[in-house]
Amino acid sequence: AGLGHKPMLLEFTADWCPNCKLMEATVLTDERLRRLQARYGMELVRVDLTSANAYAVRLLDALGSKSIPLTALFPSGDAAVSPLVLRDVYGSETLERAMRNAFEN
Repeated sequence: AGLGHKPMLLEFTADWCPNCKLMEATVLTDERLRRLQARYGMELVRVDLTSANAYAVRLLDALGSKSIPLTALFPSGDAAVSPLVLRDVYGSETLERAMRNAFEN
């Protein structure tokens, strides 16, 4: 599966990132992600930066960011080239609103 086939949520995280752990405990919980996955039929990809990973760093760079946490929502189809990016810490309402914007068009 590549970009554009299905909606995709990319989560950048790392063990040394306290805000990433906060996001996983509050917003990006397994339960919420499962529910949203069912609603949108999206793929979930967790990009782990715990150990240096040149590919992951390039990907983060391509999304216009140097820091994590970062969540990128890639719509399906042609719109996949312009993902909706959520930086830093945000709440569940922000996530759900961003998904409606990214995936329901």
